[in-house]
Amino acid sequence: MLIEESSTLYAAIQARFPDGPAERFVISYTSEQALRDLLAAASIVASGCITREHAEELCR
Repeated sequence: MLIEESSTLYAAIQARFPDGPAERFVISYTSEQALRDLLAAASIVASGCITREHAEELCR
């Protein structure tokens, strides 16, 4: 499936804290390259999710 660059996609992101558990959350983005330029690859649990609900499922 081809997705237009201007389409909104969702990514599941994981934040790690030294003295606590990791926390996962969802962000929206329109450019995969911008997402990868902004966040370390290890923090991106999944990207390219077409629906927010799908990304939220990956956070559970």
